[in-house]
Amino acid sequence: MKHLRHMAACLAVGLAWNTGICAENGVLETNPYAVIATRNLFRLNPPRTVVPDTPPREPSARITVNGIMTILGGAPQVLFKVVSPATPPTPAEKSYILSEGQQQDDIEVRHVDIETRVVTFNNHGVVQEIPLGQAPPLAAPTVVTPTPMVLHPGRVRPVRYNGG
Repeated sequence: MKHLRHMAACLAVGLAWNTGICAENGVLETNPYAVIATRNLFRLNPPRTVVPDTPPREPSARITVNGIMTILGGAPQVLFKVVSPATPPTPAEKSYILSEGQQQDDIEVRHVDIETRVVTFNNHGVVQEIPLGQAPPLAAPTVVTPTPMVLHPGRVRPVRYNGG
């Protein structure tokens, strides 16, 4: 029982002494191994915060949505034209028909909203929402009235049909 009290007292003093010592405080600067104790052994660094220093870039291609179609209840497809800076072997304007999730020439169709007629594109890394191009309104139908013709009996010849 006497030994048990002595061991408990030593344990309590050891724990109190151990909590007051840190790895950096316990190492002397003249010790050649001090670098090991203060070094970040596993190179655990706080995460770096990335601050975008460049303004958002404009897409290099201009998209014009021409139509949205659903054939036999399938997935909606988008008909659109892309005008990009012309390079000699490729034309400046291309036409595409793509469904949601499809991608071609760094242009991806992300979402097609049929009710609002808005298509979401990923245009060379820039997300754009482009509405369906509005068609110009149709003009009111004009009534065409035939002009009366004057037939001169000597100038008009009847056309004969042979039925053949």
